[in-house]
Amino acid sequence: MAGFYGTCVLSFVPFFLIFLLFFFTSVVVSLPVDSSAIISRFQQYLQINTAQPNPDYFGAADFIFSQAKTIGLESESIEFVKGKPVVILKWSGTNPDVPSILLNSHMDVVAAEHHKWIHPPFDAHIDQAGDIYARGSQDMKCVGMQYLEAIRRLKNSGIQPVRTLYVSFVPDEEIGSDDGAEKFAESEEFEKMNVGIVLDEGLASTNENYRVFFGERCPWWVVIKATGSPGHGAKLYDNSAMENLLKSMESVRRFRAAQFDMVKAGLKEVGEVISVNMVFLKAGTPSPTGFVMNLQPSEAEAGLDIRVPRFADEKLVEKLIEEEWAPSSRNMTFKIIHKVPSLNQFGKPVHTATDGSNPWWSLLEGAVNKANGKLGKPEIFPASTDARYFRQRGLPAIGFSPMTNTPVLLHDHNEFLNQAEYLKGIEIYELIIKAYTSYTEHTRNDVSRDELPKPSASNHNPLNSLRASLLFSSSGPAGDIYARGSQDMKCVGMQYLEAIRRLKNSGFQPVRTLYVSFVPEEEIGGYDGAEKFANSEEFEKMNVGILLDEGLASPNENYSVFLAERSPWWLVIKATGSPGHGAKLYDNSAMENLLKSIDIVRRFRAAQFDMVKAGLKAEGEVISVNMAFLKAGTPSPTGFVMNLQPSEAEAGFDIRVPPTVDEKSLEKRIEEEWAPSSRGMTFEFKQKGSTLNQFGRPMLAAADGSNPWWVLLEGAVKKANGKLGKPEVYPASTDARYFRQRGLPAIGFSPMANTPILLHDHNEFLNQVEYLKGIEIYESIIKAYTSYTKHTRNDASRDELGSL
Repeated sequence: MAGFYGTCVLSFVPFFLIFLLFFFTSVVVSLPVDSSAIISRFQQYLQINTAQPNPDYFGAADFIFSQAKTIGLESESIEFVKGKPVVILKWSGTNPDVPSILLNSHMDVVAAEHHKWIHPPFDAHIDQAGDIYARGSQDMKCVGMQYLEAIRRLKNSGIQPVRTLYVSFVPDEEIGSDDGAEKFAESEEFEKMNVGIVLDEGLASTNENYRVFFGERCPWWVVIKATGSPGHGAKLYDNSAMENLLKSMESVRRFRAAQFDMVKAGLKEVGEVISVNMVFLKAGTPSPTGFVMNLQPSEAEAGLDIRVPRFADEKLVEKLIEEEWAPSSRNMTFKIIHKVPSLNQFGKPVHTATDGSNPWWSLLEGAVNKANGKLGKPEIFPASTDARYFRQRGLPAIGFSPMTNTPVLLHDHNEFLNQAEYLKGIEIYELIIKAYTSYTEHTRNDVSRDELPKPSASNHNPLNSLRASLLFSSSGPAGDIYARGSQDMKCVGMQYLEAIRRLKNSGFQPVRTLYVSFVPEEEIGGYDGAEKFANSEEFEKMNVGILLDEGLASPNENYSVFLAERSPWWLVIKATGSPGHGAKLYDNSAMENLLKSIDIVRRFRAAQFDMVKAGLKAEGEVISVNMAFLKAGTPSPTGFVMNLQPSEAEAGFDIRVPPTVDEKSLEKRIEEEWAPSSRGMTFEFKQKGSTLNQFGRPMLAAADGSNPWWVLLEGAVKKANGKLGKPEVYPASTDARYFRQRGLPAIGFSPMANTPILLHDHNEFLNQVEYLKGIEIYESIIKAYTSYTKHTRNDASRDELGSL
């Protein structure tokens, strides 16, 4: 009986605790009927999808008009730009001659990555804790609706304002406000409103004190562009577009770290430093499956969201960009696509006073205190808001979003606001509006509005698509044939045919059968071309004993020849991190994680390239790592969203691995250093070639007397008055690897002497004399190969047997 009783108790206790938890949770989030209606209206506004780049402005405007009607407010809509309404609501005061009050909010929100939210971003779901999950719950549909709910309460209580109150709902704040608040603030309609004070958005506070903002940093949206010669993905060279851009990004990141360190050390507030965050990276040649992985692009771009404090020396910031971040000496250019000045139209700093000289500040502080709230230390807003356009006209403007004990989640996944906090904010705005609209001491209306900020005493200064013309061949005065494929490798294919044409016309009869193959898709990996061909029954029946494929041009008189090649590893590294506002300084963003990895990769690349530069190794003997693409940013109709740090960033690398390298060690380096999971990194091989053939042997043909095909090639070239250079490992990759994989000897040879290597480059060319000379050489080689009879046995290794 005791045992049975004990079992019952153990089962009952957790059930009882669960019941109590459910009961008290339900009690916490239950709301009075009136509050439920208020929350429901907030949810309705949140459920209207006004995300950029395709916001439903008219749906939002219709909802606002319906609310104005039920409250009893005058309303109108003005389209300064077609399709982008500015909604203005009016509560007329008893004294229309005194300056009015403007409560401003924006209707649009930033885009949301739906799959990264725990609740759909436009459902306005309320969880058991009372948290309302929605895009715009903090930024800033909450404030817009708090204005309306506070006015509703005041009107219902019979309050009659002395000053006229306007409420504006504007478009496009999230993309710069060019067609929204900026045009509104500069309009005749706004001038007629005779505004004396503007309230706009602030930020959530993580503690019990409400945050309040009297100014903001100036947004500079900068696009940096690097150019450089394009090149094959396997080629090591200096001053590529990617390298030029990444040198600049390294400089930018050092500056950013120095500014952020002052914030971390408590020496400065975020609003007092210059923040620089990357919002997009763009480089690479698009392909149907992503990007061309064996081509280094000729252009690379990065977008920066820079926020400059009002007291910073703008000329020094511009000089920093021009001389260090985008120097013309490194083929860099920059464009400032959006820049807000630090002085208003009267040449004064764009700050609002936060002391007794500004009655609007005193009234705000008093109203918050009356609601049992407390303001924190006045701050400079770290990002930018529409308030800047009103401050620019000399008006005082205060940023205030009543949210305490709430994480700052604007532009982040899973943005939410607790319903109790939202309701408390309505009470606070009710008292603020009552205080502002009842204020009568200052009534005159001049340019300064009486509440303008005083000048600051601070003097701190923180410091491979081708052009269409290149797709068609043309011959210059020197006999150079300009065309894509003139070196890589249509020249060789035609030299085969012209050499055979000559031999047949001379009556030559080969002993060995000669095959000439023209395969597709080599430039994108050869999977559906040479690889399938080499593994086919048709190829097996051909009984091939030696294979010739492409080589490279030689800048001197000796022909380049290749007996092996580096294996191509096409690697994509992906970084993830929390998204954030473009002005926000935080660690472990996707961009920062990716660029940390790229820095490590670049150091490795430099060490390998230094050995080539010093003459210690040939290019085919080192591991080359070149960037093929960069991809990060949130697309917009005009390019990218410039005030949003993305949650994902990718880079593509063309890695070439010599046959002598330990593959496992390289894989370990990639996993532990270049793409560590501890930093939110993943990686994927788009292609990964092996350095060993199917028999477990290095894919390397002999270049001595043990290989008769080598001896025959060397003799044939000499007979045609040519000379071979030292045999090399091909620095890139060719279709020859698929035949070497089967144990066949393969030699890479393109007879082009005294010719710059231009495969994958602009203005690829081959001189016609050099092309014709190559035909003579191939005529000599084919004759020697097809006449060779000494070795006739045929086994699995082929040695040097079979047909050609």
